[in-house]
Amino acid sequence: MEELLPAENGDPVNPMLKEQYELIHGSWPENYDEAVIVLTKNNEIPDIIVYTLGLKDPDGFKENLKAVMNQQEITNYGQTEWTFDEIMNKKFKLILPCDYYQKNESGSGYVDLTENSTGLNYMFNSDSVGTDIKIVGFIRPNEDVKTPMLNSYIGYTNKLTEFIINTTNDSEIVKAQKADETVDIISGNKFLTDDYTGPSDDEKISDAKDFVSSADTDKKAEILKFISAQPDPAQLDAQIQQAMLDFDRDSFIEQVSQMYSENLGVDSAQVASFIEQMSDEELMEYAKEAMRTQITEQYAAASQKQLASLSNDELAKQLSKTAISNEMYLLIFDEFLPSGVSDSSFEENLKLLGSADLDDPSQIRIYAKSFEDKDKISEEIDAYNATADEADVIHYTDYVALLMSSITSIISGISYLLIAFVGISLVVSSIMIGIITYISVLERTREIGILRAIGASKRDVSTVFNAETLLIGFAAGVIGVGVSMLLTIPINLIIHAVTSLDTLTAHVPIPAAIILILISMGLTFVAGLIPSGVASRKDPVEALRTE
Repeated sequence: MEELLPAENGDPVNPMLKEQYELIHGSWPENYDEAVIVLTKNNEIPDIIVYTLGLKDPDGFKENLKAVMNQQEITNYGQTEWTFDEIMNKKFKLILPCDYYQKNESGSGYVDLTENSTGLNYMFNSDSVGTDIKIVGFIRPNEDVKTPMLNSYIGYTNKLTEFIINTTNDSEIVKAQKADETVDIISGNKFLTDDYTGPSDDEKISDAKDFVSSADTDKKAEILKFISAQPDPAQLDAQIQQAMLDFDRDSFIEQVSQMYSENLGVDSAQVASFIEQMSDEELMEYAKEAMRTQITEQYAAASQKQLASLSNDELAKQLSKTAISNEMYLLIFDEFLPSGVSDSSFEENLKLLGSADLDDPSQIRIYAKSFEDKDKISEEIDAYNATADEADVIHYTDYVALLMSSITSIISGISYLLIAFVGISLVVSSIMIGIITYISVLERTREIGILRAIGASKRDVSTVFNAETLLIGFAAGVIGVGVSMLLTIPINLIIHAVTSLDTLTAHVPIPAAIILILISMGLTFVAGLIPSGVASRKDPVEALRTE
């Protein structure tokens, strides 16, 4: 599920979402108890969402998943099509984490109703627990949208977020937990703090001794069975060491793979490929732990079998004659007595119960309308980090900037390659201009002689040819820029038709056009310098004799 981006004026759905998505049935959600289904462009949703919506039996998903893991082909997918009304008529209920727990009538603490199917059925069918959620519409991305905003297939409004936070914070269990930060309201035990570190080993041993001495006959029989099921640590370590002498990596992998394959219903080859990635040290430790568990279970089974013929009275009498070590008393304490210490913390409990604060969000999503806005956001974060403490510094990754940097590098590489080709073309063009100008000088040798005869200086003759090359460069530049501007019209039409990128438009900037014309004039001028120099140095007498 994903929250729909709200509008700035308080509307639960931002106009930008309505531009990206088409409402194909029903209406957009307006209240906290309304949601929409987000379809693909083909009006489809994934299998996992189908099962989540209760359109199919969840057991079928488990069977299909097991078949996929075993690389089996699925031939029967069951029902694959539903009408909009079928989905909208389904009943959905939102049950908050704070509703999972019910006050324990027999003592302190709360009972987790989700631990069994009876509690789940009670919460779902009870009118006093949870909030009914309605599917009010179906939306799908427009055809021209390349990257839709929503990543989930169920969308809800920000009003639901506010409702969940306020309802959770106003619940009885959350208020009780916030009222006492030293006690775990769920288990009734104290949190570990600097002031309370839990009972010491001596206190545990003392409590365990009192528990054993005050236990009734049935409980003493249970304690003796527990003691008898514990193997001697020294003998256990010796057995493991002896077993490890015959340890064979390949046979152990085969045994473990077969065991997990039978218990979990997965392909043994998959399990084997995972275990084979372990190093020898990791595999040895894993094997030792597996042997320790196996030997302990075998020892416990043999012990229970041996004591099965004795009555509870006989077991209780035998316990009174058994010497119990301090280490065993510690085990008895952990097994039979509450530790008095919570495994959680105050902050973890609030998180478990779903407590949150609108003024202290866990994450913030910022939607930039343009690249310029994105850059401004990055600049603001950098400015904040420059003055913030180390613990308050915001670490972020600008994926768009990284992507654009990669694209820019690629485009720059292509541009440099094209510039190299263009440079070669310019050199060849300049040589050709120089050759053409030189040919013009040869053909106009008599004209040069006449100009010199009527009083033109060498500089005047050179200026005539330089002016001609500048005019040629100006004309060539104007024609080139003009043709480029005209070509942008069909190029833009093709780009918009093929890519649907209406904002991508090719154009020739006026300053760039002027610079290109000046570059064209400069190149032709340089190319004509040598031929114009040759013309200025012509002997007038020899030039006049030329036919």
